[in-house]
Amino acid sequence: MKKFQIFFFTVIVLLSLRLFLCDTVYAETYGDYEYRILSNGTVEIVDWRGNDTRASIPREIDGRNVTSIGDMAFSYCSGLNSIEIPNSVISIGQYSFFLL
Repeated sequence: MKKFQIFFFTVIVLLSLRLFLCDTVYAETYGDYEYRILSNGTVEIVDWRGNDTRASIPREIDGRNVTSIGDMAFSYCSGLNSIEIPNSVISIGQYSFFLL
């Protein structure tokens, strides 16, 4: 029971953090994607707002290489069946594809 409580608390904290960060920090959008520009000039996908069953991450956004998928970027996208990831992506964050 204690493990379930810790898991449940962790999920609540991660969801709260995601809502806070997405609403305050990440304002850049490209189609169904929210992204941020990293300090090295590349792009990190931070959220997907689509409702298709397929997602295809672009290799570039506004002339910048997409190199990262951020923490929880595709989490809780239960209707999503496939994601095409370009070989420019070299980093995938924690819980990027988490489903409960």
